[in-house]
Amino acid sequence: MKTAILVLASTFAGFASAGQLSCPQFAPADWGIGQKALESVRVMSYPAQDLPGPDREYYATPPWEEREKAGFIYQIWHLEKVVGFKHEVDCVYAGTDRYLSLELANARRCAARWRARRDHGVVPYSLNFWCK
Repeated sequence: MKTAILVLASTFAGFASAGQLSCPQFAPADWGIGQKALESVRVMSYPAQDLPGPDREYYATPPWEEREKAGFIYQIWHLEKVVGFKHEVDCVYAGTDRYLSLELANARRCAARWRARRDHGVVPYSLNFWCK
């Protein structure tokens, strides 16, 4: 089972520029696991009265768009404001079951960017993720 740490967007501002929220490139230092790189993300949408349990993948939504451009692969999520629904992202780190969960209360668009390989795969641990 993954262990979650919920961080509200307002307390996470140190990792992102004004008006932008992002997953840190490495797991938080206070986890005491060394520099584990950001490996993947789970963008989730779920009814506000529900609390995702250990099977958080159930609430994960696929990106609306995916494209390759200038040596990078981009995935885009458009987050519509729907009454009674919440949006969150889980920042998943390599070599650990822990993840950082961020509430996306005011975000309208999120993007993931990986460095692309020549075979159209992705370079491991090259992920950047942000929301505006």
